Amino acid sequence: MTCEDFTVTLINEDRMCMSNEDQLVIHDFVLEATQDDYVLEVRHFQCPPWPNADGPLSRAFELVNLVREASAAHDGPTVVHDEFGGVTAGTFCALSTLYQQLEDQAIVDVFHVAKMINLMRPGVFTELEHYHFLYRMLLSLFGLQEAAGSADCNGLPIANDDEAEMQSTESLV
Repeated sequence: MTCEDFTVTLINEDRMCMSNEDQLVIHDFVLEATQDDYVLEVRHFQCPPWPNADGPLSRAFELVNLVREASAAHDGPTVVHDEFGGVTAGTFCALSTLYQQLEDQAIVDVFHVAKMINLMRPGVFTELEHYHFLYRMLLSLFGLQEAAGSADCNGLPIANDDEAEMQSTESLV
């Protein structure tokens, strides 16, 4: 496809099967500027709706890991977006960052990562449940979701007092 200032060429399409038998489609594109010699390879992941609100938390990290592994073998950037341009892509980026932080430093700072994502993309985390989901996902890595007051299910909220919830949500902005 040729646009005004660049040409986009699909160079590869691959499929990966996830544990729930959904297909993850990986597209590799080359973007070439028409005015100069600038060339950029971009990897695009097309996946089923994520995270599955009815599925276990342990499955939600599967996509994060698949994208990390496939991106590691690719030199260019990986583009993350979602159908509505907000919460899902922001959640994915936050979880990827937290996972990397856990590997590199053996600690995580959910609040500051969520705040950073919200500063780069205002309004991503508009509900406290989005913020809680990040905590539940990290606890699921260690099998500690029961300790946090929630089962291994995306749809169950963590109980908190209302005033503390409002302060936490406001501090993300």
